[in-house]
Amino acid sequence: PRPERKTKHRTVRKKCAYYKYVRRTRAHFAMRALRAESRRLFAAGALAACVARALARALFRRRKLPLAVSDSSRSIAALRAIETEGRGAGDAAPLFADPFAAALAGEAALARVRARGGAGDNGRIAIRTRFFDDAVKDALARCDDGKGPWQVVLLGAGLDTRAWRLAPPASAPKARAVFEVDVREVLDAKQALLRGEPLTLAESYAAVRSNLNVPRDARGGWAAALRRAGHDPSLRTAWLLEGLLYYLEPRVVDDVLRGTARMSANGSTLVASVVNRASLRRATSGAKTSQKKKSAKSAWASHCDAPEREFAETGWETRTVAQPGDPSADYGRWRGTPPPPREEEGGDDETPRTFYVVCDAKARHE
Repeated sequence: PRPERKTKHRTVRKKCAYYKYVRRTRAHFAMRALRAESRRLFAAGALAACVARALARALFRRRKLPLAVSDSSRSIAALRAIETEGRGAGDAAPLFADPFAAALAGEAALARVRARGGAGDNGRIAIRTRFFDDAVKDALARCDDGKGPWQVVLLGAGLDTRAWRLAPPASAPKARAVFEVDVREVLDAKQALLRGEPLTLAESYAAVRSNLNVPRDARGGWAAALRRAGHDPSLRTAWLLEGLLYYLEPRVVDDVLRGTARMSANGSTLVASVVNRASLRRATSGAKTSQKKKSAKSAWASHCDAPEREFAETGWETRTVAQPGDPSADYGRWRGTPPPPREEEGGDDETPRTFYVVCDAKARHE
């Protein structure tokens, strides 16, 4: 062939080799990019999977607490039903009447409590219920002091029925309103059973669907929900925190107590039940055993060793601090050991204690 044709062929071959090299190079870098992207997506997917698993575990743990507490609430309602029937007191008259307790408890809880003899922890539930009843009635009895009507707020209301079963003293009018604060599932289930029942404690009723674990000042917090429901901070309020605070983390307890104090007019009352460190330790020390896992006490999260000091730090002045078995919290029903004397500052108290605390609101500017 002629020289120019050879040169032309060599040029074509070189171009083909170049284009083949370019294609291979592009494919190589594209594959490298694809591998890198795959590794990135895999890492992101693994991270997302870890986050999802962590959230699932957290939701599962959060889900177990309401279930355990719900089970405990039904057992407490069953004890109230047995007390109403007069079977929890021997020959003594019942400390209160709760005609709705049996329906709220359900047959399973009633059977479980009756199988244990209906004793109810040495009479603790009957005593606690009557103590809180008396505190509410004592507050409503202070109606002729010119400070206006009362409001009643039940935080963590659960299966409480005071709005429909408790009446003010004969000389006192009904409260302006009663507000029940709890999660939607609890209040909706209770209202399905009590809808249409006449109110005995107040002129009006409001179900405030809110989670106390959400800070009161946050969007959707319980304080804002309570205000939207009609609570008036300029009127006196009787706050009931029965069987609630020891299920809350310390920061939530502080938020609840400070929030109630700030939403209270002078003369308002707060009634709460708390446990000391030794009682909390006893309740949670065996949480890893199968029996403790079934108990709501294993979910306790906070304690109060010195109610006089600790409530004062949040804006409340303690008027009464009683333990089951004390003269003011006995009603002839306590079957346990009389509580030993205690120091008001708490100290290193190794005796498990439960306190029923009655407080008055400090001046609003504090």
